Amino acid sequence: MKLKICGITEKCDIPAIVQLNPDYLGFIFHPASPRDISKRVAQISFNLIPKHIGRVAVFVDEPTRTVISLVEKYGFTHAQLHGSENPQQCREIQRYVPVIKAFMINDALPLNLEQYQDCCAFFLFDTRGRHAGGNGRQFNHSLLSSYYLHTPFFLSGGIAPGDASYLNRLSYPQLHAVDINSRFEDETGSKNIKLLNTFVNKLSRK
Repeated sequence: MKLKICGITEKCDIPAIVQLNPDYLGFIFHPASPRDISKRVAQISFNLIPKHIGRVAVFVDEPTRTVISLVEKYGFTHAQLHGSENPQQCREIQRYVPVIKAFMINDALPLNLEQYQDCCAFFLFDTRGRHAGGNGRQFNHSLLSSYYLHTPFFLSGGIAPGDASYLNRLSYPQLHAVDINSRFEDETGSKNIKLLNTFVNKLSRK
């Protein structure tokens, strides 16, 4: 499966993370997030990221024009929408860049997924918590057995360094990638490269 490393905030982490050859890197543009890079995005060396690695900009209920402007200015390849964005907003943004629409899971999959399947390239399933992502907790993955739509999805929420073998055993046809973040940090926003390396070496990358 593919791998997304999200919540990158440190310029110095990028060269080492790139060496791990993830499929996507995620950068958060949300002032309420402890991993927000909005005010220092100009300091991030995006030119260090090879073109084969997707650059994902993560937003929470930002105006459509703001999303498109930042995506185009910094060359992001995907826009991840992690708030209450409606299908029309997803559709407008997807005219410019593939949309990853996040849904927060508690004890059931959202009932409105069908409304989004034709205006999003991917879904992302995360655990409902205090923050819009990066809460470090997992939802019950068996809920995914009821997912029947064709839209591929990212699995997020509390994935930990010791979960690689478990993830390799998952057999959901639409599972596109796993999304890791807070459980791979020394402190908020600062990634532990050793933990990442161990996880990457154990994860089955197809």
